[in-house]
Amino acid sequence: MGQNLRSIAEPDLITTALAARRLGVSLTMVRQLIHSGEIRGHKIGRAIRVDPVSLEEYLERSRLGSSR
Repeated sequence: MGQNLRSIAEPDLITTALAARRLGVSLTMVRQLIHSGEIRGHKIGRAIRVDPVSLEEYLERSRLGSSR
């Protein structure tokens, strides 16, 4: 059963601070992106964590000059 719980947690979630650094934006902007649904966030206790896959998807969607 422990193995099933481990697979639920994958991929590893990252902090909002790390997400902000990766995007080159403020923590406030990361929180706004989570609340608007642009990236997926998870509340774990009092902390908010970001799904790194959704961060990559957001970057892909926001790329300039990409053919969609």
